Amino acid sequence: MEKQREFYEKILDVTKAQKECLENEKLEEFEALIDVRGELIEEFSKMGDVVKNDENLNKMRDEIVEIHAQNIQNYEVLRDAVKGKLRTLRAQKQFGGVYANPYNSLAEEGVFFDKRHKF
Repeated sequence: MEKQREFYEKILDVTKAQKECLENEKLEEFEALIDVRGELIEEFSKMGDVVKNDENLNKMRDEIVEIHAQNIQNYEVLRDAVKGKLRTLRAQKQFGGVYANPYNSLAEEGVFFDKRHKF
């Protein structure tokens, strides 16, 4: 049971660190912590016997789940904001070249000769 408590504490610490990364918009650190959290959960699942009747462990588990759900929502909001910024930058880059030299995009002008009219 003590080992299980240690794992819960480690997972809770990592989850809280993820929350701080999202609040400070440090997405790369957040994604690195996802791997750390995944490894901890994988080790925990190999542990075997899980105590479910301890009230302190249940509170920790509920806190982990709650913070993780908030992290997922905050990550999706930040990810969508970054996607929007990238879309805007791509559009600006695409249209920015047109304004630099407006004559590059025009087709060559031609001359029309009217056969009926004699000069």
